[in-house]
Amino acid sequence: MIQNESTNNPAEQERAALLEKANQLLQAEVAMRRLLELVRSSEQRFRTMFEQAAVGMVLANLEGQWLQVNQRFCDITGYTKSEMLQMSFGDITHPDTLSTDLEATHQLREGAITQYQTQKRYIRKDGSLIWVHLTVSLCRDDLGKPSCFIGIIQDISQGKEAELVAQGQQAALGHTLNLLATQPELDKFLEQVLITCTEQLRERASTLWLYDAATLCNSLHMTCYDGKVQRKPFPWIGEGETLTLSVQNWAAWQQLIHTRRPVIVTDLAKNLHEKTRNWMSAEGVKSLLVVPLLFNEEIVGTFGIHNTKSNYWQPEAIELAQALAQQATLAIQLTRLAEEAKQAALLEERNRLASEIHDTLAQTFTGISIQLELAKFLVHQNPAEAEQILNRIGELAQTGLDEARRSVWTLYPATNEYADLAQTLSDSVAQMTKGTAIHTEVKIHGNPYPLLPFIGKNLLRIAQEAITNALKHAQATTLWIELTYESACIYLCVRDNGCGFSLATNTNGFGLISMSERVDRIGGQLTITSHPGEGTEILVHVPIR
Repeated sequence: MIQNESTNNPAEQERAALLEKANQLLQAEVAMRRLLELVRSSEQRFRTMFEQAAVGMVLANLEGQWLQVNQRFCDITGYTKSEMLQMSFGDITHPDTLSTDLEATHQLREGAITQYQTQKRYIRKDGSLIWVHLTVSLCRDDLGKPSCFIGIIQDISQGKEAELVAQGQQAALGHTLNLLATQPELDKFLEQVLITCTEQLRERASTLWLYDAATLCNSLHMTCYDGKVQRKPFPWIGEGETLTLSVQNWAAWQQLIHTRRPVIVTDLAKNLHEKTRNWMSAEGVKSLLVVPLLFNEEIVGTFGIHNTKSNYWQPEAIELAQALAQQATLAIQLTRLAEEAKQAALLEERNRLASEIHDTLAQTFTGISIQLELAKFLVHQNPAEAEQILNRIGELAQTGLDEARRSVWTLYPATNEYADLAQTLSDSVAQMTKGTAIHTEVKIHGNPYPLLPFIGKNLLRIAQEAITNALKHAQATTLWIELTYESACIYLCVRDNGCGFSLATNTNGFGLISMSERVDRIGGQLTITSHPGEGTEILVHVPIR
């Protein structure tokens, strides 16, 4: 075996070892330099990305103090970098979400979560609020200890605003839909729909027109202006007048007829008559959204919404206006159908009443007529029998009168409003004399029982008329009201200690005619007692059969 001699030389071996060590040190130095260059290069790339990012980026210490912020984040918040570095995230966080953010950062430090995302509001330097989407992660050092937070912030104000608007519109639609089921008065419901439409679209004015196909005219029904519904929207319309316009020469109407879809009117000069056009021009109206009210594809009216901002309408705004127009249409048609049903029911009731009159009253009067002829024949020949016939005639007349009253009573709705006259009368006396110096005493005798609405209502009105007379004319200091229930009749007595009057000269005044007519309607008897200086007593006696 041949060996290399130098390998066995101790000096050469030492020199080789030194060279190897130096080489290792050099390699380590080169590796370190390369690592430092890589770190410097990565940091530069990080800084470049940090500063030029299209989203906000921040570094914050574990207490939430900003360490670094990029320009985009400053643009979002309205602060300068130097201002931001003197602040913490809590200084610009809306109070509603601050506690949630603090809890999330605590969970990040504890390792319970690795990332935190949320939608929140920042308070800008000018005091305005801005919606952002925030993503936060925790940075750790080489030993794994938490060192700082890094956050990415995206401005979502526009999308969030649209989302909130959509939520508001859905809530508004739900509110008006509930009103449709609970509000019995058509105009009050239409007022709310018009106000909702104007507010949700953030416009100043809107109008509701009703269309008459017979005359080819639109009539202005109501206008919402600055959040209030007005019946006289334009200064040139007089009190009680209705603005009615023909649609025959209206270009937008032809488009409505053809498409049955909303129409955006930008050429106001071409589509509006002079006075309306001048008024809208003065108000700064740039365009008009006309939304048809459709029922079975037939136009029954229109919404007109005035846009003072631009000629452009967001699709969401048009959809909302259409939805509200559908609710208004449904309310109008339901009211019309209810009125038609009411008229049909009234006609049916009239026919029923006519038939009943024929079957009862006509027969009664026929019997009376026959009995009268017989009585005439017997009055001289047999007076006793003639007297019996006259008694039967009286009974027939009373029967006919009872039937007539019963027929009238059936026309009144079945309601309990006037059934408890004792309570209703007591409440009415208290209300009418509230705030006056007059002393009142209300007494109820007997056991109160329910009255027919027709009787209860008329007795209440008679009492109210008598009380009004005492308050306005009698100069009374004390008023006594008594209601007496008996098995076969009811008594109402209203008495005062006022100045009284002469029945011979005042029988046509003080509502006495009205009271007398009401007593006649319910088959009662009215007795009025009064003398000058001695007060007045109104007594009503009504038989209850």
